[in-house]
Amino acid sequence: MQVPPDSNTKVEFQIRSSSVISDESGTEKLREYMNWWAKRVPNLAEKFMAAEDVLIEKDYTFEDLKRLSDESFDRMNISEGVGSKIRNYTAKFLKSKVKGRG
Repeated sequence: MQVPPDSNTKVEFQIRSSSVISDESGTEKLREYMNWWAKRVPNLAEKFMAAEDVLIEKDYTFEDLKRLSDESFDRMNISEGVGSKIRNYTAKFLKSKVKGRG
């Protein structure tokens, strides 16, 4: 039988060094990406900001976006058009950041 932790139990977490981890967190990059979309398509800005909130609440990061299906966006009440834009233009966003237009 495993003893449940109590106030005297010390839990330690180790953060591993990885080449996948960058200076910028995936969540921050997701926020930047949604702001990029809001600037590009102002009439959908509120939908992109609402999508950002939902994606972060569900623990998604920028790196997850291209793997999300239409059904995933639908379950999160993100419209098909907004979901499609979010999923399909991550490379264009990254390229614009490199060129300083992000």
